[in-house]
Parts: sequence; C-alpha cells; structure tokens
Amino acid sequence: MIEKIINKDQLLAIIIRANFEKDGIDFFTPDDFSQQLAYMKRPQGYVITAHIASTAAIADGGKTL
Repeated sequence: MIEKIINKDQLLAIIIRANFEKDGIDFFTPDDFSQQLAYMKRPQGYVITAHIASTAAIADGGKTL
C-alpha cells in the first residue's frame, strides 16, 4: 500500500509499507521532481542500462523537490 501525505497541494511525504511488493520498477514521484523515489524488484544478475536523469533534475542541480 502506498500513502501520500499532501498539505495545500504540496506533497510532503510518501509512505511505502513494508508489505509492498511488485515485479519490475515503480516510480512514486512525478517525473518533474529533481529526486525520484522508486521501488525495484528484479531478478538476481539483472543489469540496469545506462540512462540520463530528467532535464528538470539537471537544470537546477537537484536542489528543487
């Protein structure tokens, strides 16, 4: 179960319960956040291919959430 704590349209927290489980990868934050929160369950030996962070994260040096 995922819970989002929001106050005046501002996301304050994301709570991911210990029993959360899903195959693959699941991002909980919007793409425009400078930092991303994700859950990943992959088989042993799985290799993540190289990728580039979103332009929003690069543009502000990761200072804005």
